[in-house]
Amino acid sequence: MSIKRKVFSARAIPNSVRIYFHVIVVVTVMCSVVTTLSVDVSAGELLRNDLPSPTAFRPPPITVTAPTQDQAPVGSFTVPIHFSNTTGDGIIGFQFNLDYNPAVIDPSSAGNFGCSTAGTISANLLATCNVTTQGTLRVVVYGSQPISGSGAALNITFVVDQPAITGSQSPLAFRNLLLENSSGAVASTPVNGSVTLVTGPTSANVFVGGSVVDSFGRGIANARITMIDQLGNRRFAQSSQFGYFRVNEVPSGETYIISVRAPRAAFSQPAQVIFVNQSIGNILFRADEPSTTRKVHLTNKAGILHKFPGN
Repeated sequence: MSIKRKVFSARAIPNSVRIYFHVIVVVTVMCSVVTTLSVDVSAGELLRNDLPSPTAFRPPPITVTAPTQDQAPVGSFTVPIHFSNTTGDGIIGFQFNLDYNPAVIDPSSAGNFGCSTAGTISANLLATCNVTTQGTLRVVVYGSQPISGSGAALNITFVVDQPAITGSQSPLAFRNLLLENSSGAVASTPVNGSVTLVTGPTSANVFVGGSVVDSFGRGIANARITMIDQLGNRRFAQSSQFGYFRVNEVPSGETYIISVRAPRAAFSQPAQVIFVNQSIGNILFRADEPSTTRKVHLTNKAGILHKFPGN
C-alpha cells in the first residue's frame, strides 16, 4: 500500500482563505502606548488602530483680580485691575462687567467713566467704559498690539457716594469676563474684590501698592520697597511671588519718595516721587533688560591675565 503525500504551495492557498496574525508594537509618544496591528496576508494590506495624539500643552488660566481695599468715606480712589502673567498669550483685548454697590461708590463721571490704561501693561490698548445699569460698569479694552507681562491692566477711578456711612461695603465682582487673542478666547479666572469705607483719612486706611516686574513684564519676587516721608521716616514692604507689594498705614496728604531694590535686577528709574491723598494701587517699577555682555578672561602660556575691554 502506497501513501501519497500532497504538498501545498503558497500559490495553492485559495484567495477565500484569509490568514491573520497580530504583531504587538510598542510606540513611545510622550508615554508608552501599546497598539495591535492587524495584517491581512491575502490582501497585502496593513490595518492599524490610530495612535492617540499626545495631550496638547495648555498654559494655566490668566488670573484677573480686583483688589480688596479700605477707603476713606470721602473723595475718589483708584481700583487697579491686575492680570497674572500674559507673556506669550498674544492678548489683544478683554472685556467684562464689574458689579458694585451704587449706594456706596460710583465710577467717576470724568471722561470714560474713570477707566484708563495709561501706565499699565495695556497702555497700547484703548479702553471704553459705560454704566449700562446702576451698579454695573461695562468695560471693553481692545487694540492691535498684544499685551505682555503681569500687573495692572486697567485703572478705574471711583467716587464715594455722599452721604457715606462708615462701614459700608461695595463688591467689585466680575461677570462675563473674556480675554481674547487673534485665535479666540484665552482661558481666564476672575478673583472678585471689595471696597470698605472706614473712618478717615487716617494712617490706618491709606495704602500705597503696585508691582515690580522684569523687562518682560513678569513679576519679581522679594523686591525691597522703601517709602521715605519729608521727615525722613521710612516704611518698608516686600513684593510677593507675583511681584505685588503694598505699604500699609501711610499718612495721607504728604509727599513721599518710593524706591525699589531687587536681587539680580537693575532699574533705570528705581525711585519715584508721589503725593498721597488717597490709597494708590498702581505704582509700577520695571527692571531694565538684562545685559548680555559676558566677562571673558584669558591667560597666555606664561600665565599672564588678559582682560577684554569693559572687564
